[in-house]
Amino acid sequence: MLKNFSFHAFMPTYIDVISQGFYQWDLSHNPGNVQSMQFYDDLAWGGLIEREVNNVMVPYEAFLDNFPDVSDQDRVKAIVANEASNGSQAKGTPCD
Repeated sequence: MLKNFSFHAFMPTYIDVISQGFYQWDLSHNPGNVQSMQFYDDLAWGGLIEREVNNVMVPYEAFLDNFPDVSDQDRVKAIVANEASNGSQAKGTPCD
């Protein structure tokens, strides 16, 4: 067993599959609101951005490795937050 192995350590390998799934769902169920692949790629990072350690939110290393530029990190976080909360800039519609 690997010491300090985290389930989230290998999850970035599935980002492309997850984003393709989001895209395909929109294409099938919401064809008038299909977004750029960048949007779906960013959204796929939703659960892999950060985790809580001792009551402090700490970014996953894979997230920082894939988004070394802070402006890219902020873009991903904003997309995920807007979609999760149905914020004013959310592209999707709330699920029933």
